[in-house]
Amino acid sequence: MRSITTRFACALLALAALLPAGARAEQSVSVGPYTVHYNALSTDVLLPEVAQRYGIARSKSQALLNVAVLKNVAGTAAQPVTAKVEAHARNLNNQLATIEMREVRDQGAIYYLGATRVTDADTLIFTIDVVPEGQGEATRVEFRQQFFTK
Repeated sequence: MRSITTRFACALLALAALLPAGARAEQSVSVGPYTVHYNALSTDVLLPEVAQRYGIARSKSQALLNVAVLKNVAGTAAQPVTAKVEAHARNLNNQLATIEMREVRDQGAIYYLGATRVTDADTLIFTIDVVPEGQGEATRVEFRQQFFTK
């Protein structure tokens, strides 16, 4: 039986299957016993069957935000946990968009997906607030990414 961490990694790889090698780097931050994994990609790089499975429109003008929270437990593989995830994207003109995140459960993995529009050469600054279930304080993650639509 594959571990939860392996299944999570497979889910991330499925969503990023066609990204150039340099863009596949996993981004994460650890806070206490939790690790928040996150990435963003243009939905046009998703395999058609992956996009269909998750109800995602494939488009160069749409970015997909993917977030997962794992709880590190000594002596075992990290365990996926539910969380409250709120996300926003701001462009360099300071235009702010709220990203509606939805929970996805797949073969023991739990992750959160949300999409936002992008235009050519857009640099988005993503702000993600994550509160693992049963915790009171939010962890804030912020990162920027440029998208190309042409």
